[in-house]
Amino acid sequence: MLREHRWQKIEEALGDQPFLEIRDLAKILGVSDATVRRDLESLHNDGRLKRTRGGATLTEPSPVESTPETDAALENVPTFSLRTQLNADAKEKIGRAAASLIETGDNILIAGGSTPYAAARHLRHRRVSVVTNSLPTAALLGETLGVDVLVTGGLVYPRHNILIGPQLKQTLQGVRAADWLFIGGSGATSEGFFDSNYLEVEAQRELMARANRVALLLDSTKFEKRDMILVAAWDEIDVLVTDAQPPREWLPVLEQAGVDIVLDS
Repeated sequence: MLREHRWQKIEEALGDQPFLEIRDLAKILGVSDATVRRDLESLHNDGRLKRTRGGATLTEPSPVESTPETDAALENVPTFSLRTQLNADAKEKIGRAAASLIETGDNILIAGGSTPYAAARHLRHRRVSVVTNSLPTAALLGETLGVDVLVTGGLVYPRHNILIGPQLKQTLQGVRAADWLFIGGSGATSEGFFDSNYLEVEAQRELMARANRVALLLDSTKFEKRDMILVAAWDEIDVLVTDAQPPREWLPVLEQAGVDIVLDS
């Protein structure tokens, strides 16, 4: 495989999965780890991706300041619309299973992300109250009867369609103990779950601090995937809603942390 073809394949793979390890890319390309390392170094130097310890992630722009450079980098970030199409069947089932946890009158925090959004679709016309930093979720539920929706403040994080930053924290100061939080992530291991952007992770942690119960909505393609930042360990999660049994080695950790596993049906 020619070098430029490999580089294109690497960028396409990172468009589907925000972070990939060297060994994963080597399997995708059918080349050695050493070849992948050299390719990642070249792509990093060209500004086409960010080389990290053990792998790579797409270059992301700062959500605070827009510049020609960050606007160009933004073109590499998968849009929310695209991410809703990835593993859409699994996300739909996970969303339905997550919504089944909710009772009439519950107060729910819904974080950004395509899988929590899938759960929001199953909350339409339910008599619940929702606080969210997800613009698509707010638009969806704001048009339905029975659902009271509060949108947090914050800066718009491009293409992820979420609100982040200090204004989000100010909005949430009045929220003390929501019944549930629906949250997603870009990957998970036996350590916990991960995401890629520090300000987005800050928002996730703010939401977690205000929920009585936290449900992590994660499709099985994200198992054994690490990203830049560990959002939380398993002892901060109450329920894992997914489409397949987690890896066997996770089970003792999840049991010790008291995490219930809900599989889609």
